Amino acid sequence: FADQAARLGARVAYAGCVGRDAFGDAIVARLERDGVDVARIRRVGRPTGTAFVAYRDDGSRSFVFTLSTSAAAC
Repeated sequence: FADQAARLGARVAYAGCVGRDAFGDAIVARLERDGVDVARIRRVGRPTGTAFVAYRDDGSRSFVFTLSTSAAAC
């Protein structure tokens, strides 16, 4: 949401934690590129939290989260 609001011209800052990994690098780079103030994003020694969604033919979904041991838990 922060990224899209910034792309629409809103003044946006994001505060949170990401890991010192490729996912964290990608998140911070995208937010910064799109105009979000990333000064309050903290890089920590845990992996960046991820969520994956699998869509089935019948329209149902299954989710895999890696949040409890990630930077999102900081």
